[in-house]
Amino acid sequence: MTTKEVLAKLEGDEALAERLSALKTPEEVYAMLREHGLTDTMETFRKACAEAKEAGSRLSPEELDAIVGGSGQTVPVAATGLEAILAAIVV
Repeated sequence: MTTKEVLAKLEGDEALAERLSALKTPEEVYAMLREHGLTDTMETFRKACAEAKEAGSRLSPEELDAIVGGSGQTVPVAATGLEAILAAIVV
């Protein structure tokens, strides 16, 4: 499975999220996700994590309008769940 497929499969797994957030290196995260079916190479894994980090920091035009227009909507500014954990650990 690709990094995105593994994340989709494991999304909502609170225990895994806790275990992942305790890891310190990309290699540790990669090894754990390999136990859960990850087949991506380390290079592909790093790229997917970098993309998750970048995607979490961008605002869509609608989100930007909500902020500028003062609509009172809550606007997510970062990735959530496992993607946020990976983005924080893997740089």
